[in-house]
Order: sequence, then structure tokens, then C-alpha cells
Amino acid sequence: MQFLQANQRRRRVLADDLSAGDEANRPIVSPPSRTHRRIDGYAPGAKPEQQRRVIDLLPASRLAFGLWFAAGLATIGGLTAGQVWLPAIAARISAQAAASIELGARGSLSGWVASLWLGLAGAMSLLIYSIRRHKLDDYRGRYRWWLVGAAAWLVMSVDATCGIHQLFAATMVHVTGCTGPGGGVLWCMGCWGILLCALSVRTAWEMRVCRPAMSAYLSALGLWVIGLAIQMSGVKLGSLGNSLPAEIAKLLGQLSLLLGLSLYARHVILHAQGLLPARKRKAAKEKPAREGKTAATANANSAATDSPTQTSAPAKTKTDLHPHISLSPTRPAPVEDEDTEGDEQYSAREADSGRNGSDDTDTDDDGQNRKLSKAERKRLRKLKAQEEQGW
Repeated sequence: MQFLQANQRRRRVLADDLSAGDEANRPIVSPPSRTHRRIDGYAPGAKPEQQRRVIDLLPASRLAFGLWFAAGLATIGGLTAGQVWLPAIAARISAQAAASIELGARGSLSGWVASLWLGLAGAMSLLIYSIRRHKLDDYRGRYRWWLVGAAAWLVMSVDATCGIHQLFAATMVHVTGCTGPGGGVLWCMGCWGILLCALSVRTAWEMRVCRPAMSAYLSALGLWVIGLAIQMSGVKLGSLGNSLPAEIAKLLGQLSLLLGLSLYARHVILHAQGLLPARKRKAAKEKPAREGKTAATANANSAATDSPTQTSAPAKTKTDLHPHISLSPTRPAPVEDEDTEGDEQYSAREADSGRNGSDDTDTDDDGQNRKLSKAERKRLRKLKAQEEQGW
């Protein structure tokens, strides 16, 4: 019985050791945290790589741009209708409630729409800057002008809501002590006009590669000038007065600005991605040949065909060389000789040897004398020099 108890005790100890070893080798899994459970609670579409980028929000087709522009025109039409029916609305409801749809009023719906469009124009300028700064051939850093443009449109967006141009004009009058005509309005128009002109010239010049964008941008500038001219001159257009046409022109200018910047942003994105079609370069036009030059070439060709038995090279004419330089056929061109003096001495020596009846002259197979070539004369002089030295 004692042996049975000892064996059972051994079995229990062995089982405990095996179970302890399995638990040690088993991987420890921590309980899921709240963050892990929160992430697992979303579909794969919530992952960052599945989210849309900023450039994906930009319209990619002409139809989309057309719908955007049509929606803007519809908004301007609605604001115009509200301004026309403003007296009837004020009579039926109240003047304070009708002031929210009055064009040009501070805090009105038209001011919010203008501020929204100018803010989007500033965002488009920042988008263009973020891509244009990576262009390789912009060595002078012209892309920085888009930062200036973004700041200008954002300032105009704030001004469309709260009218900070009046604060600027009052500050300049207080500092300088010069009011000027219009109660200080010229201060704001002068300072802002200089900055806007410089920015517009630089921006329009860069937009020249995208003609629709440049046309929309220039249209925005023209509409702003027309609106300011109507507002400052006080010209009344029939029963509409001058306030309604001026505000409509300004709203159309802001919509055209947003359209132009959006079109150019799309152009820059496509250019960076290499999706723009390559431009076809015009072939260079060939210059017509001169009549005198053609006639001289024809005469030279006819002379060459008339004398087929002539074996020597034809003489060079004006067409072969510079048109103002010609070589006479009776006077050959001078040839540079490195050893002219030696040739003259050898010619004199050869003449003497001919008179003395020596065998230095070379003869052809027909027995007629021929003139030695330059290499043969040099070789003959070398052999004679070796004979004189006794080699």
C-alpha cells in the first residue's frame, strides 16, 4: 500500500510539472483594449488610405465646372430677386428681417456668399502653391506669389463680412491727417489697388498656359472695376439705381475669380501628374533660295555636264564658298606647305641634276616625265642626306 501511495504521488507531481511547462510555453494574450475595439468597429473604408485627398474634391470634368458655375449664377439670381422684392417683403414681415437679404448690407446673405467664394479662392491659391513649389524649372521662386494671392483673397473675404476697409481708411486719415475726397476711401483704394495690380499682372502671366483660367481671371478683374466705377460715380441705371448693378458686378467678379483659380488648379494638378497632352511644335519654315544663288548653281552644273572629259576637280564658285568670296579658276587657292623652303631647294637641285643628266627624275611606264609627289620628294631628300653622310 505504501508503494501505491508513492507511485500516485509521483504521478501527481509529474502531471503538475507538465501542466506548468505548457502554461510557460503558451503565448500570453492581453485582453483587447478600448482603442483596439474602437478601431475594429469601423469598416475598411474608414482607413486613412481610403479617404479622399484635397485634390480629389476639385472638379475633374468640364461638366462639373459648368454645374458649379451654374449654381453660382443661380445664387446670384436668387439674391437679385430678393433685392427686387425687398420692399414687399419688408412691408409684409418687417424691415429688420428683410435687411438680411439686402445686397451690400453688412451681415447680409450676399456678404456671406461673397466671403465664402473669396475664402474658397484663397484655398485654391494655397493648393496651387503646394504643388507649384515642386516645379523644377522655377529657379526664381515665382510660386511664392500664390501665397501673396491666398493672403489677399482671405483679407477680401474678411472685408466682405465685416468691412475692415473702413477701419483702414479711418486709420490712414488719423495717421496722415489727410482726408482727401470720399472721406478717406481713396487711401484704401490706392494702397489695395497697387497690391492687387501687381498680383494680377503676375498671376495672369502665369495663367497664360491655361487660357480658360486666364480669361476667367481677367473677367473677374474687369467686373470688379465696373462695379467700383458704378458705385463711385453714382450713375443710376433706370429704376435699379446704382447699388444693385454694382453689387451684381462684384458678385459675378468673385464667382469668376473662383472659377479661374479652380481651372488653373486643375491644370497644375494634371501637369504635375503628366496627364496633359504634349503640345505640337510648328516646323520651322525653310527660307527661299536667292535667285542669284540658284542661277550660279545651275550654271556650275551645266558647265560640269558640258565637259565630261575633264578629270580634274571643278573650280569652286561663289555657291561653294561665302557668297561674297570667289576664287578665280586661273589662280588656284594657296596651299600651305610646311617645308616650302626645302621644296624650293630641292626643285633647284632637281633642275641642276636634270641639266647634268642625272637619273633623279621619275618616269612613267610610257617613258614620260612626271612631277614627284611631296612624300616622294621628302623620301628622296632623306636618301640623299644619308648618302652624303656615308650611311
